[in-house]
Amino acid sequence: MTLGMPPPDPADPAGRRPRFVVPPEGPTPSLVPGTLAVTATGAPGGDLVLVGAGPELGNWDPAKGVPLDPVARVRLPGASVIEYKLVVRTPGGATWEPRPNRYTLVRGGETTDLALTWSS
Repeated sequence: MTLGMPPPDPADPAGRRPRFVVPPEGPTPSLVPGTLAVTATGAPGGDLVLVGAGPELGNWDPAKGVPLDPVARVRLPGASVIEYKLVVRTPGGATWEPRPNRYTLVRGGETTDLALTWSS
């Protein structure tokens, strides 16, 4: 048997070995969740929420956004760039931050601290 190669599959009469070996189980760095710690200020009256791409940030639906009162912690897929915006929810609807979307890198196994200010 060659070092590093799995044994032949007994179900394969030709004794062929797979070309690729699946790595041992365990989290890979890109799948280890990261944490986003957000503090936000300066928004007009209403409930300030963080809304963005992905289910963790409400899939761009202000009703499902992450409340910031004034701090929130969100677990996100590690080694990913998230796209998001601040939104103010009021009983009459939602006011989106009047600026381009924001982007932040979330590293696996780490906490990314963000201090955001509402841009008007």
